[in-house]
Amino acid sequence: MKIKYEDSGELIKFSTQLLKKSHNERPRYEASLLMSHIVKKQFYEILTNSKINIRENQRRIFLKKIYQRYTKKPLSRIFGKREFYSRDFFINKYVLDPRPESEIIVDLVKSIHSKLNSNLINILELGTGSGCLTVSILKEINHKKTFATATDTSIKALEIAKKNIYKHNLSCRVKLIQSNWFSKINEKFDIIFSNPPYLESQIIKDLDSSVRDYDPLLSIDGGRKGLDSYKSIAKHAKKHLKNSGFLILEIGINQMSSVISIFRKKGFQLFIIKKDLSNNIRTIVFKK
Repeated sequence: MKIKYEDSGELIKFSTQLLKKSHNERPRYEASLLMSHIVKKQFYEILTNSKINIRENQRRIFLKKIYQRYTKKPLSRIFGKREFYSRDFFINKYVLDPRPESEIIVDLVKSIHSKLNSNLINILELGTGSGCLTVSILKEINHKKTFATATDTSIKALEIAKKNIYKHNLSCRVKLIQSNWFSKINEKFDIIFSNPPYLESQIIKDLDSSVRDYDPLLSIDGGRKGLDSYKSIAKHAKKHLKNSGFLILEIGINQMSSVISIFRKKGFQLFIIKKDLSNNIRTIVFKK
């Protein structure tokens, strides 16, 4: 059977016009990026050569992905991977798409870790999702006597986390546990950190479709006031922290006062707050 071919330039032109209709801000760039991924050629080759032959099966796959982008599916979801802290991570529909603001947690753990005196350091992530935080922290610290436990209530999320841990050669330093917050945790840790669900339930329907339709509800819905996760964590965090241990939490906009109040009532001391690049208070550190 004869294989059909089509010039890449024709497909890029068509796809650019289609993406423009969905108010895409970089239609030609994204069409070219998807093309380079499908035909396995460098991005600059797609930009400089409009006569690359495209096989019929490649054309079908490309147009399917262009349509997904037209309907606002994020590029990271189309590719099945996302860059976080300068490393690539697998993602799927069961995990949150990592955001740049969550990199603040990595920076804070690195800073706190450098001040700890213990030779053997144990850290815990609650709600690991793709595992990008735990992996990034261990790769950045590169301290062979620092070990991590990462939990998630979703077994499907843990499967992706395991894949990322293996990809980054950390299988011997990370233990994965299916747990609803602390429900299956029996140890104490030097540092506990989490990016929990913190959006108010009622605003989710108004979110951009790239978030509302593609991030798992379990990862973003924080209940009526967006504080349910913090209350659950606060109930048991203290007994799972070593003396003078640290608890690091990402929070939503305008949640600082409420979150601080929740944890102060449980005996935690406020240690530091950090703003993101948009000048929003994004992360809070408590000390036991």
